[in-house]
Amino acid sequence: LLKLATTKAADNKTTVLEYLVKLLIQKHKKFKDTDSKQGSDALMFCDELKHLSDASKMLPTDLFSRAKKVGMFLNKVKRETKLCLECESELSVQQKRYGEKLKTFLSTAEKECKILLEAAEKMKQSCVSVAEFFGESSNVQSSVRVYTTLQAFVEKFCGVKLSIEEKAERKRMLAVKKAGLKMLESTRRRRRRRKSESSSS
Repeated sequence: LLKLATTKAADNKTTVLEYLVKLLIQKHKKFKDTDSKQGSDALMFCDELKHLSDASKMLPTDLFSRAKKVGMFLNKVKRETKLCLECESELSVQQKRYGEKLKTFLSTAEKECKILLEAAEKMKQSCVSVAEFFGESSNVQSSVRVYTTLQAFVEKFCGVKLSIEEKAERKRMLAVKKAGLKMLESTRRRRRRRKSESSSS
């Protein structure tokens, strides 16, 4: 993907990426006033990947290990709470109240932790699927390379798109300015002609 930004097109002036973006912009203009989304979807694909920047900065393995640590910590708290409540006769009133609140917290936290671990596992599978889709190894580390490469490509694509659009806008403004000057000059010539005709009569 990244080679598209450096490989020259047939004219040996523009890059393949610039050629592709220009082609997509032309298609977008062609179908702009119709119900067809052809050309538009491809041009606006960057909007669909708005979370890619965050994804490229994270380490999935780090998130997985953190989720597991939360589960391990929760199990530890659960064991200690159970041991503590077994000696309820030796606890003060304040400690008993704390134990009851801890039990309530654990019942909620266990559900939340289960959801977190399921989400982490789902994310792990998604990362592997992304890596496999782009022909990389079937592991989480490969997905990080994919995200990083895609993010770099999106940045280059958006940069080229913006550059082409700005250039087209400058060209349009110049054409408007020339048309305005031409109209002004035409108006001045008509005024001079009328003035000359009126003075001769």
